[in-house]
Amino acid sequence: MLTILSDITGIGAEKRTPYDPPQELPPGSLEGKVYLVTGGHGGIGLETTRFLALAGARILIASRSSSKVHSAIDSLSSTHGDSIRSKLEYVELDLASLASVKRCAERVLEGEQRLDGVVCNAGIMALPYKLTEDGVEQQFQVNVLGHWLLVNKLLPLLEKTHQLTGEISRVVVLSSFAHNFISLYPFSSPSLSSASALRKTHHSPWLRYSVSKLAGIWFARELDRRGKEKGVRSLSVHPGFVSSNLYDTHALARPLLRFFIPPSSGSYTTLFALTSPQIAERDWWGEYLVPFGKRKEPRRGKDTEREEECWRVCEAVCRERVGGV
Repeated sequence: MLTILSDITGIGAEKRTPYDPPQELPPGSLEGKVYLVTGGHGGIGLETTRFLALAGARILIASRSSSKVHSAIDSLSSTHGDSIRSKLEYVELDLASLASVKRCAERVLEGEQRLDGVVCNAGIMALPYKLTEDGVEQQFQVNVLGHWLLVNKLLPLLEKTHQLTGEISRVVVLSSFAHNFISLYPFSSPSLSSASALRKTHHSPWLRYSVSKLAGIWFARELDRRGKEKGVRSLSVHPGFVSSNLYDTHALARPLLRFFIPPSSGSYTTLFALTSPQIAERDWWGEYLVPFGKRKEPRRGKDTEREEECWRVCEAVCRERVGGV
């Protein structure tokens, strides 16, 4: 029982799957590498950015808010010294707009010579039903579709980096234990067989969130299959129950935050998936990981037919809205 709770919450995971970023990623260990982190200015994303930058990597922080990113950079500089500024760069990205996603990717392709990995970290949780400007339910677009387009647009640079370095370029998709919630609604199919499915209300905001997090696992698995021949591999992760700004709009959950793990610990599974040599050694590509680096079989999360189905629907919507990928 304690193991199951640790897999879900992250509490006590350091005793079962010890992982210590300062030890695993010492200064200089990632020198020369470049990563893009969506939502890298707050919560888990900020901690991911911090550990990567302290190890020497340069981070493209992709976000809607320039002010929040520059405030985060100021905070990191105040704590770790002004030299960290040279490792951090803002890139404008609004995942709720496919046009914005396309522009972001184009700027990265124009300005960068290499890209060692992408962390699909940004997300929204259990918000009221709303369609984006692209006619897609907002949680699915921000959590899945926007990242799908971003990564696919950046694939040429990820593949080029593999050719230059001989190392695998990695994509990490933040999913959630909440992908299991779909099983609580036996009459609500998570099938994504057409673009109309991306507009479903699913009645409950938590069910819509669950669908998006299950689709994130499908996205990572299908991306891994498609990218492996060109040196681009992918994983999905559940970071644990993390005390983050995701809960700002959920007043009933706020009293529980003091029992959740801090954002720094919440970044550990992401960092493990993104940088650890153990992924290749154990051949864990395409897998779903829980705190802080344990492979877990996702419920309903291994379904080749639905993984391909989800991919095709994302591709079709993006082609219609912003042209070819």
